[in-house]
Amino acid sequence: MLLIITLAASVLFLADSAVNLTGCMKQNKKIQYITKPLLLPLLLAAAVSYLIQRLPDSRNIIRCMIAALLAGTAGDILLLDISKTKRVVCGAVFFILGHFGWLNLFSPSFKLFPQPVILICICIIVYAVLFLCFYFFTIGRKPLKETAGLVVYAFIIGTLHFSTFITFIGARTLYSAVLFAGATFFIVSDCILALELFGKPLKHNAFTVMILYIFAEMFLTLGSVLMLA
Repeated sequence: MLLIITLAASVLFLADSAVNLTGCMKQNKKIQYITKPLLLPLLLAAAVSYLIQRLPDSRNIIRCMIAALLAGTAGDILLLDISKTKRVVCGAVFFILGHFGWLNLFSPSFKLFPQPVILICICIIVYAVLFLCFYFFTIGRKPLKETAGLVVYAFIIGTLHFSTFITFIGARTLYSAVLFAGATFFIVSDCILALELFGKPLKHNAFTVMILYIFAEMFLTLGSVLMLA
């Protein structure tokens, strides 16, 4: 029975993703508004129905995943209309909470796969340089009070990406590569969304943001499931 739920939810998630992306390409807001809030609940149903069969080993993964994907769902609903500042701020707060859910799952990597201090320092410097470049060339001229929240969010998602990187270079397994790819997709998607928020949108911006976001959430979830293997 649980296997059937996993398969059905997975198929519905892929179908909903395809319809949502079609809506993005056609700039059909109605399709996007209907399909986007369903994405993460379907993904969560597929993952949890599979992980329940692996209890008690999967208990912590289930808890972190529920927190991450439900918070992400709230963020998705709030960010359906990015023209309203309050909705964007509230949506970002929920995504930060969601990232804490993923971080709680990946943070043991720092203890399981200890790395040389020099490597960690180099990574921190690279993250700082990339963020400062992005900040300067996109939103650097905006008042600090308008961008302070973005700085905090960037720090959280950067920490998430760094934790999956540590996992990847430490474990060097399929699940760690999938997690790292998911976090990378998330950062790229958020950078493109930030460009739109601050008046420098790219061509086919909505489609690009959504396909990267879908892959991000899917890879983070799949990588977390593969951790049990």
